Amino acid sequence: MPEGDRKELPEPPKFSSGWHLGNPDIIFTMPEPYHLPAEGADVLRNFVIPLKLPEGKYIRAVEYRPSNRRIVHHAVLGMDRTGSGRTRDGADGLPGFPQASLAGVILPGNLGIWTPGWEPVPLPDGFALPWPKGTDLILQLHLSPSGKPESEQSAVGIYLTDQPPSNFMVDIYMEDLRIDIPPGEKAYRTRDSVTLPVEVDVVGLYPHMHRLGKEVKVTARFPDGTEKILLWINDWNFNWQMYYQNVKPVRLPPYTELVMESVHDNSAENPNNPSVIPQRVEWGDQTHNEMSVVIAQVVPVNKSEGSMLWTMESERESEKGREREKKRERAANQRQG
Repeated sequence: MPEGDRKELPEPPKFSSGWHLGNPDIIFTMPEPYHLPAEGADVLRNFVIPLKLPEGKYIRAVEYRPSNRRIVHHAVLGMDRTGSGRTRDGADGLPGFPQASLAGVILPGNLGIWTPGWEPVPLPDGFALPWPKGTDLILQLHLSPSGKPESEQSAVGIYLTDQPPSNFMVDIYMEDLRIDIPPGEKAYRTRDSVTLPVEVDVVGLYPHMHRLGKEVKVTARFPDGTEKILLWINDWNFNWQMYYQNVKPVRLPPYTELVMESVHDNSAENPNNPSVIPQRVEWGDQTHNEMSVVIAQVVPVNKSEGSMLWTMESERESEKGREREKKRERAANQRQG
């Protein structure tokens, strides 16, 4: 097919070499690099960052910057009000401490996650994060060996506001933990769903899969039987993962069912398959494992119903968390055996 008129090409994207949101109000850089060996399993490590905000200030945005993108699979940012992270930091003679799950509560909205291709977005108007005194920022890094010794010394930029929050978000997790993909399977399907008991506004969605991911869709199924697609990516790219914040929040009535459906390709025809000869792939944290996750950030329309929504999600996430730990323990035993 002949090339069209080059004058009609869209302007190529521009990528900033500095901070995307301008100069942060506070910048933290890891005091020393973490050294990753050339070979071995992926490393999940938590680093403690003491954070104290000026009086009357709140967090409106966070920007994470890896120093070595070759080895950072993803980063998660959370808050630790207990001080337990400090007691474990450096206990094994290395910066940070090992723990597969985040050693704290994940930050809300776009603040808490970084993946390849991620661009920081401030919280929507009316939202900001208070930071109680004595709370530590936890930076969890998922690091993947590259075949040669590497190091990582991340930086985190904090952007502040004088405006206190007027509302709050609840993270709704949809995740299929039953993943067990046979070698050669080109269209393995995963699914999870949740029924929301109260009226909410959907602020944004964050999907996450690994290298076998092919397609992900999130659908709102209303009580009257009608449906609305909230997100549909039909050509997943592990190296270009994004948080999708709605220009205008999408309102969902009570008892709307959120449904996540994903497709994974474990065939030799998948150029992103980490195995040249496809192998059985199960759920797991390692890059060669697979995941199927969507986090929906929602706001209760009636603030008084927020506790009901929070309680529901806390119970769901506690149950899934126990199942994740069982799977991690089994995988660790298999590696040692």
